[in-house]
Amino acid sequence: MSYASILVDVPDDRPGAGRVDHAIWLARHLDARLVGLVAQAPATPEVSPDDTIGMVRDLIREQRIATQHQLDEAGRRFIALAGRQQCRGQWIAECEPRVPALIRHGRASDILVIGRDTVFDDEGGGSDLDKLLLNSGRPLLFIPHSAGQPFLRRNAIVLWHDDRAGRRVVRDALPVLRLMKQVVVVQLLDQENDALHSVSGTSDVAAFLQCHGIAARAVALKQMGMPTMERLRIFASDEGTDLIVGGGYTHHQLLHSGLAAEVDAMIELSIPCLISQ
Repeated sequence: MSYASILVDVPDDRPGAGRVDHAIWLARHLDARLVGLVAQAPATPEVSPDDTIGMVRDLIREQRIATQHQLDEAGRRFIALAGRQQCRGQWIAECEPRVPALIRHGRASDILVIGRDTVFDDEGGGSDLDKLLLNSGRPLLFIPHSAGQPFLRRNAIVLWHDDRAGRRVVRDALPVLRLMKQVVVVQLLDQENDALHSVSGTSDVAAFLQCHGIAARAVALKQMGMPTMERLRIFASDEGTDLIVGGGYTHHQLLHSGLAAEVDAMIELSIPCLISQ
């Protein structure tokens, strides 16, 4: 199993360019096709009560043309960046919101590389994460704005949950995990966890990864009274982690859990995070 096609949500701001660098790195190391999606819905033009239907139609057309021009410019920058890094790439421009465009074009890709701005609306406070994860049917690789060079140390953490979705995300992440030098399978322990059972489960997963030629080890990590993400942040820093395979989510969990808040917290760790459904 490998990734033959990678779809990246191309940002329109310089800080978001890190996700393109990560997507290019993956495409080069996996010899995969790289597709840059440049999508943006045209802004609603300002109209006055005196404007005729024809005038409004012209304003909408002008706004769409201006948006298309911006998308074309972003697409050309993407192709130039991919070319400088000796990566074969192509781009698609869509005058529509990004999430529907990603869902539609994601059917021709193995993984979607996105950023926080792809699914989180800081102004409105909403999130389209569950919509994208449920409807794309593809794993999502989040690249934070503050992420550094792509996979510089090649150290990864798998946050293990012993259920169907947890097993699925490990399998979905195999092509990326094969590129890592070291993978740590981690289960966070609280007072109710059975440590021996947890160690046994994570050891099985580490052995599975080793069967795929991946250097992996298992760790049962005590939270030591810390919040989950703080304990994970400290451990990830100690390990020099530059990828977290963050978890698999069932349909029920996506609809009834605080998925957006959980993933947002992982993104705040400034470490790329891979999740799937």
